[in-house]
Amino acid sequence: LNGERQSTPEGEQAVRSALSYSRQNLLERVRQAKRVVLAILSLTCLLSAGICFICDYCVTGGFSWSWIVLLSLIFAWTVALPLFLAEKNILRKLFLTVCVGVFPYLGGLGWLLHRPVVFRLGSCIALLSIGWLWGVYHIFTRWRSRFQVRKLRTIAAACLLTLPLSWAIRAVTAWMLHEPAGEALADGGINTLSTVLVAVVCFLWDALAARRECV
Repeated sequence: LNGERQSTPEGEQAVRSALSYSRQNLLERVRQAKRVVLAILSLTCLLSAGICFICDYCVTGGFSWSWIVLLSLIFAWTVALPLFLAEKNILRKLFLTVCVGVFPYLGGLGWLLHRPVVFRLGSCIALLSIGWLWGVYHIFTRWRSRFQVRKLRTIAAACLLTLPLSWAIRAVTAWMLHEPAGEALADGGINTLSTVLVAVVCFLWDALAARRECV
């Protein structure tokens, strides 16, 4: 730092201090950027809600569907908060926000639409999705080192893990809407087949890449 070689403790301390200052400076810049983006997002949500209320009033003479837009914007803004405010465990806090906020959102949506089935069906699907989400998060967190090395294998595993969730959602939806479960599962056959094909291609590609590395 002074233009000369130093091996004294003072020189090492100066280097550590400089690196610490650089890191703190970078973190502060990131925080400022997040604040700016959050402010822009908040203003955009307010502007969008205002435009929707104006259009709703001009077209229908009152406020009907604009409340649904406002509720959705509030939910989206609340879910996005951990991305801008949290500094540690951002993904976990994001998941927690979604888990807590999705049920009031579904309740408000069902009340605005005057359809209680929206809350009942949406809550069942949300519970299945939340359980699946935390399960996948735990798996990928525990085996993070392996998945970071083999990204294609990670994509293939993620595709296969979505299949039980898709089947469960279709079965629950058919049961609550009093539809034949067999037909609901058969309708998702194309999606299942395409997901399996994507997973197989990723696994094969990963195997070929590993073989080339060994050679």
